[in-house]
Amino acid sequence: MSDDNVGDQVQRVEVVPGSVAPLSIDEEAMIEAGRGLFLESIEVPRDFSKQMITVSSGAVPIYVALLGIANLKHRSTVTLILVSIPALVFLFSALVFVMALLPRKALISIQIIDEIREARNRLMATRYLWIKVGLIIFAAGVCSALVCVLALMASMR
Repeated sequence: MSDDNVGDQVQRVEVVPGSVAPLSIDEEAMIEAGRGLFLESIEVPRDFSKQMITVSSGAVPIYVALLGIANLKHRSTVTLILVSIPALVFLFSALVFVMALLPRKALISIQIIDEIREARNRLMATRYLWIKVGLIIFAAGVCSALVCVLALMASMR
């Protein structure tokens, strides 16, 4: 590092419990921002799951409308079954996002910080796992819907 950048570096100040040094306004703002990030880390996945339930459920009527455009009339039973798969996949992905919202049962003592931290970390890990699985299933539904619609439209020619 050059000597020119030394003045530009932010000095890290460790907060020592019981210290008499007052915190600067910047340090207080950073601590408050950290609190906000910590609290939001639970809310963001919950809100995302709620949104994806709506999106996944809303994808079904959109897909059905696209099937109407692709002229699904007078098709074989096998074709009708195959084109219904993406709609079922969309509904299944909505179900997976619901699993991310389900409350978890955990016995913790609110007086032991490590138990609270561990329960929170387990909740977040479980929630993110369900969200990842839901996104993969939803993406598979989108891909299969595109394949079905494009195949039906190509067969109209």
